[in-house]
Amino acid sequence: MLLHCHGPQVLRTKALLHVMGLAAPVLVESVQHTVHAPVHLQRWPSADRRSRIVVIVDGLSKESIERSLAVFCNIEVSAAVSA
Repeated sequence: MLLHCHGPQVLRTKALLHVMGLAAPVLVESVQHTVHAPVHLQRWPSADRRSRIVVIVDGLSKESIERSLAVFCNIEVSAAVSA
């Protein structure tokens, strides 16, 4: 959703995702409109099993990013904001 709505402003994304049913994480990366195939890693890099998403943008607000991720995850926007 983020790339679809704000493609030219999204310079790079990188995500280490905890996918239900998988023991190890999935790595997802994109550079502008090029989304690379997901990579299934052999193991987690640490004991922390939380998903992590890094987004590098040009002129895009944090709120726009959070809204796009919330729509994709089908959650309320307020729930997408972490402390």
